[in-house]
Amino acid sequence: MSDIGLRLLVIISHNSNKKDITRLVEDHGGKLIHVVYGHGAASPSELQEFFGVSRSETKIVYFAIAATTSANEVILKLTEKIGFDKPNTGLAFSVPLENLF
Repeated sequence: MSDIGLRLLVIISHNSNKKDITRLVEDHGGKLIHVVYGHGAASPSELQEFFGVSRSETKIVYFAIAATTSANEVILKLTEKIGFDKPNTGLAFSVPLENLF
């Protein structure tokens, strides 16, 4: 299979970052396809401790489609502008769309 150049971008963050993340995705040509709101429902576990996630704040999960270069730029900007490199700030990753079919 060849890379079709599109990726599914998944971003998990605090509700307070909603406007900034939406703007970042749209400014880089991404198309938001679904946003899910929620609270952490799992009991504390070793996995949560490992990833440094807390259950106390409302979270948002974004699903967007973006070109490969745009998805990479969004992830870099999330680190620069929102501080995704710090604990309990957020998590972002992308998956090639060809892997989902």
